[in-house]
Amino acid sequence: MTGAEALAEVIETNLPNLGYSIFIDHVPDEPDNAILVYEIGRGRLEPRNHRSGKREEHPRVEVRVRGVDSATGGILRQISDMTEAVYGFPLTSGQKLLVITKSNTIGFAGQEQQTRRYHYAQQFLLTISE
Repeated sequence: MTGAEALAEVIETNLPNLGYSIFIDHVPDEPDNAILVYEIGRGRLEPRNHRSGKREEHPRVEVRVRGVDSATGGILRQISDMTEAVYGFPLTSGQKLLVITKSNTIGFAGQEQQTRRYHYAQQFLLTISE
């Protein structure tokens, strides 16, 4: 499971009623209100733990929220706040998302030229264990 898939799973589980569709590693034209999750770097892979033989991976992920008005930033704020409370989240792949670390603050990423949809973005560093 990629870091983008893991973070999308956490968002779907913990914030099921946002009213926004989640897309991983691509940007569809529709719907207007969308949460876009991108893996922007594989991060690094820790050496195996001698005792357990497990490894930890640290992928870097960007979450971009697109919407029709400036209230879209509030959706990203909810996602950002939720990530602070995630510890040891079991993923469907059998891995465990140990912690989510914010890499930067929420930023306004601009408006699309034709549709004038707003974009807000934030980056995260994940710690995933086998």
